[in-house]
Amino acid sequence: MTNSLRIARRLVLMHRRSFVLSLMIVGLFATVQSFGQSGGGGTATDKYPSLKSQAQALSDAVVNRDFEKLVGCSHPTLVEYLGGREKMIADIKKVFEDSFDKQGVKLLGFRYPGVEQEVKIDNEIFVVVTEIVQMQIRETKYEGDGSEVAISADGGKNWKFVSGTTGQMMFDRLFPKASGKIKLRDVGAPRKVE
Repeated sequence: MTNSLRIARRLVLMHRRSFVLSLMIVGLFATVQSFGQSGGGGTATDKYPSLKSQAQALSDAVVNRDFEKLVGCSHPTLVEYLGGREKMIADIKKVFEDSFDKQGVKLLGFRYPGVEQEVKIDNEIFVVVTEIVQMQIRETKYEGDGSEVAISADGGKNWKFVSGTTGQMMFDRLFPKASGKIKLRDVGAPRKVE
């Protein structure tokens, strides 16, 4: 196993173990190319056109390291759990500086090849999308799989995001009414891409 692959694998594991580190992934939405087919026939962007544009805004915030925008796109429950807006911004900035920059990791973006799940719970819509993170470690590029949860309380006009890397147990704790109804995908081991 190459050193770069070991670093990529360690980063993915860090995301599983470290809630704060994984939260930066909330916003790692670089190239939102297309959302796949939903169970209802048609794409998620057909049903919820603002989902794509708001995910793109979050993606741009991460790639450009606009942490204020990233936190603004995060679900308020998550922001509150992490100690509020200013603390979350400081923590995310520290993770980028202490982990990614020192390891030579550059986040290139995310792709969303499909909708895994769509559930309406009370007045909120939860859309779980497959997420593929794209990163570069030194000169080598990698991809890893996961999921992202978009939540809307206004019928799909506005969306707030929670990374699937928070893990099922933490997600259920933060959103108890969604417990047992929303299933998150485990973060996949990174794979080298050409």
